[in-house]
Amino acid sequence: MFTDAVQAVGNVDIDLSELKVDMLALSGHKIHAPKGIGLLFIRRGVVIQNLIDGGGQERRKRAGTENLPYIVGLATALELAVAKIPELDKVREKRDRLIEALTKIPYSKLNGHRTERLAGNVNVGFEFIEGESMLLWLDIAGIAASTGSACSSASLEASHVLLACGVPHEKAHGSLRLSISHETTDEDVDYIIETLPPIIERLRNMSPLWEEIVKKEK
Repeated sequence: MFTDAVQAVGNVDIDLSELKVDMLALSGHKIHAPKGIGLLFIRRGVVIQNLIDGGGQERRKRAGTENLPYIVGLATALELAVAKIPELDKVREKRDRLIEALTKIPYSKLNGHRTERLAGNVNVGFEFIEGESMLLWLDIAGIAASTGSACSSASLEASHVLLACGVPHEKAHGSLRLSISHETTDEDVDYIIETLPPIIERLRNMSPLWEEIVKKEK
């Protein structure tokens, strides 16, 4: 059994001596390690095909010079992430404040469960806008965000995860995903809460669909 633990590390306790998986992968940038470093755990006795032949590095599974600075960076980031798991309630407080504020925007809806979600995950859908346009305005404002799922952030297709959760295609296109962490400050949260509503309003005012909604409400 293979487990993708990219989002789990630093959010839940993982004990590989108890977890019944054959392989487990994680990515360093999710826990503030350098981008480009990851880890694959392979349980003793599990045989996989070599990725790159020709050298003895990585137990002959991947030949090539090992990036020691990044490896050390990942190890340090892992130690810090695990040590901060007991402090996740502080992150949840900021997450919940963001969710409460953003879902007050008319025609918005939280994607996923209200509390049974990662401590730093906020995913809200806004009707009558395009997610890509929203991201451009947020980027101009200095806010890094994404629309859809992280693994397909370069794609213009709606998130297959949101579609599988029953979110209609047109609404999935207006989704916003924000990731916060221990480094996110109250001021950061305040800035997002102040900045996003005017962007949503500006984009909706450009939409003929929104014009129809306004007419009906009047």
